[in-house]
Formats: sequence, structure tokens, C-alpha cells
Amino acid sequence: PDSELEDNPFLYTTGGIAPHICPPSQYDVAVWKDRIFLATTENTVWFSKPFANNREAGFSDSFIRAVDNRAEKIRALCPNLEHLLIFGARNGYYMSGDGPTATGSGPGFSPLRVFAPGQGAIDGTCRAETPVGVFFQTSQGLMLCSRNMQLTHKGAKIEDTITTANRAIDAHV
Repeated sequence: PDSELEDNPFLYTTGGIAPHICPPSQYDVAVWKDRIFLATTENTVWFSKPFANNREAGFSDSFIRAVDNRAEKIRALCPNLEHLLIFGARNGYYMSGDGPTATGSGPGFSPLRVFAPGQGAIDGTCRAETPVGVFFQTSQGLMLCSRNMQLTHKGAKIEDTITTANRAIDAHV
């Protein structure tokens, strides 16, 4: 009888919370602003509903951002204090804000803005969040996006070094 169900937890959609949907395959994952962010194979960034006690992280097809109308491959994500950095194949983007509530209301995140024009991340890029900012690899070399969103070239390409080292290793095998 229904009386046995009265002490069960409420269904997660109670109160207008958007229903869950399974996101597409991902290239990268980041945690920022009490949410999970996914860089997907569809060239979109999916973000979860805000973390809540006793609730799993859930995704909605209302919580999606596209880069360049889905024309640019997203290669990596990384938080940088109040901004989420989105590294595309051609440019670096960021967004800020607190995002919508689990019901989809509220101010949302800012539109994507370019912080690194022409400085797209290479495939399989390494990126590291540090106290001075985020380091990432482009075809021009190692770059730093500082905490105040200033872009600085920090190192030349290492392709020649890696190629030489790989040849040396291959010669000993």
C-alpha cells in the first residue's frame, strides 16, 4: 500500500528539478563551482546540476555550451579561480559565473569569451592548475594563463627534444 512509501525519499525531480540525461562520450572532465564539467565528442561542454547533499551528480540537456557553434573540437578543461578555461583546437575560451540552479533558473554562466586567440591546445594536451595560473601546451609551446587571465608564452615547442629522445630509445630496443 501507499502508506508504506511515505517515509521513502522524494523523487529527485520533485520541486521542478530538471530530469537526468546521460551525456555523450567525453574527452575531458573538470570540477568547478560545485559541478562536474565534461568536454564531449560533440564539441560541447556539459555541466552538471550543482552538488547537493544526498544527491548524485546529474546532467540535463538544458545545461550545455557549444564552442564556435560546435565547429571547434574541445581538447581540455581546467578551472582558474573564478573562470573555467575551455581549450579548443584553435582558441582558448573561458566562462564565469555561478550557473543555474538545479531547476534551470538563475543567472546562468557567462557566454564563452576568447582569452587566447590562435592559441589552441594540442591533441592530448597536458594542463596543470598551479598557484600562478594554468599551464597548457599549444603548437607554439608552453603557455601560462595567469590568475588574472593574462596569457604568457613560457616555453618553446619540445617536439625536437621528444623526437630525438624517442629515436634514442628506439635504437636501444
